[in-house]
Amino acid sequence: DNTEIEPEINVLDQDRAELNGFQGLFGSRPFVVLHPCATDERRTWPLENFSAIADSLIEKGFDVVFTGSAKDCPVVEKALETMKGNAINTCGKIASSG
Repeated sequence: DNTEIEPEINVLDQDRAELNGFQGLFGSRPFVVLHPCATDERRTWPLENFSAIADSLIEKGFDVVFTGSAKDCPVVEKALETMKGNAINTCGKIASSG
């Protein structure tokens, strides 16, 4: 079977509306969004890896945006504290439909 699956992301009008207030945070540089938390800890990558990859992305000219729910804030804040560069923390600030 040679079936290929092409991933697709559908951005809804509701998604665009929720992000309108955040677009000023991102500036004109390309950005990468990192989500370091998972509901199942077995699926969670070590936190120091997120700090390292974020710093590497910043060095390559990207802005880095951490996202997550309000309960993820302590984890993201810890990642931010161990970074050399600065990233944007949007934990708990963007609504989640899931």
